[in-house]
Amino acid sequence: MSNFRTHHLSAYLRTFVFLAVCSWVASTHAQTVTWQDLPWPADQNWGGPQGQPAVTNGNQITLTGQDVLSVQSFSGPLTISYDVLLPAKSTTDGSFETFFVPTGEGTSNLPNPDIELQMNENQAGNDSLTVAKDRGKSVLWGSNPFSINTQTVYHVSINLTGNGQVGWSINGNDVGLSNSVVVPYSSFQLRLSSWQPTQAWQVSNFAVVPEPATVTLLGAGLVGLFAVVRRRKPSGS
Repeated sequence: MSNFRTHHLSAYLRTFVFLAVCSWVASTHAQTVTWQDLPWPADQNWGGPQGQPAVTNGNQITLTGQDVLSVQSFSGPLTISYDVLLPAKSTTDGSFETFFVPTGEGTSNLPNPDIELQMNENQAGNDSLTVAKDRGKSVLWGSNPFSINTQTVYHVSINLTGNGQVGWSINGNDVGLSNSVVVPYSSFQLRLSSWQPTQAWQVSNFAVVPEPATVTLLGAGLVGLFAVVRRRKPSGS
């Protein structure tokens, strides 16, 4: 192999490695999430206790009936992950909910429109997972049985593709959402909610990791690499 070919092949290899490293770094770098505490919704028709304002400390959040909303807006593809724990049950049913809401939606009322992923705790032991939209006006998937035990950490991972398709896994197990679970907003904010107002759900290690077009970058590097090899291929071979 000539020095000219060796030099150019080495340059392309260095470029390819650089692109691969940049892609890996970008795809594993979590975006910062800043939370704002929301008041009790003005349109919440509930005569019982109205809970307490959420307590936030970075990505450590305690929800007791009142919501938090991300200051930032996001768009897919990305992965959301967090750990959630219910220290103790109350005397009524409860739930923990992750909302996708359109960017700029009002904060004084219940979220609507929205896509909501619900972990439902039932006093009779009929715990379940549900995905609904527009504050429960229609159910997109479920309810599917799922046991929620107190003092148990559940690691949640929510994957959102570029076209809004949602995947949901808990403790590494895919819950099997249907294809109808799609976030239709070009950009969205994240809202976390809990119900009952007498239950304190604890969230920790909340992270949003964007997933850039890593394959495109790697593919470009490979195409360039193979192109130079082909151009410099000895005649007659």
